[in-house]
Amino acid sequence: MERSEKRKQRIRSVLSRRQYDAVVFLDSIRNPHNIAAIMRTCDAAGIQRLLYTSNGGVFSFSREISSGSEKWVDVEKVEEPAEVIKWFKKNGYRIYTTALLDESVDYRSVDWTEPFVLVMGNEVSGVSKEILELSDRVVKIPMYGMVQSLNVSVACGVVLYEVVRQREEKGMYQEKNFPEEIYKRWLRL
Repeated sequence: MERSEKRKQRIRSVLSRRQYDAVVFLDSIRNPHNIAAIMRTCDAAGIQRLLYTSNGGVFSFSREISSGSEKWVDVEKVEEPAEVIKWFKKNGYRIYTTALLDESVDYRSVDWTEPFVLVMGNEVSGVSKEILELSDRVVKIPMYGMVQSLNVSVACGVVLYEVVRQREEKGMYQEKNFPEEIYKRWLRL
């Protein structure tokens, strides 16, 4: 089999497992290493869509760390975060943000098999108040040490692999979950 046909088969195989109804949203994350690591983790976990807002900051990522994943994940800048979150809610998506608040629940207690947007906040200030107010649930990763938070890219990876675990258990990686027009666009690459 020629190399280009093998590549097409690989692309078809990857696309057939993508979880199009699982979205990661970066709220003003600025560190290029964190952005690249999150992008790479999205690709590895089969998450196709990565949205971001920069709130006047620069969105950049380290290509060395992303390891080419930017070619395989749809990355989209969001100008009006609250409006985008409202659109997702209106269209049946659950909005989950990460934060250490009194009402935060363990990330493992959430049903990640439903359509969702996972919002990860800025390394210093967290998720914006406006998005927190629109959230369906605020989730946290239990901490047992002196430090009460993880690096944002590590936290995103931890949560996304709970998503993978739940969706694998339900057989969702065996079902094509990709709009046909977008699937065809990616096949043309």
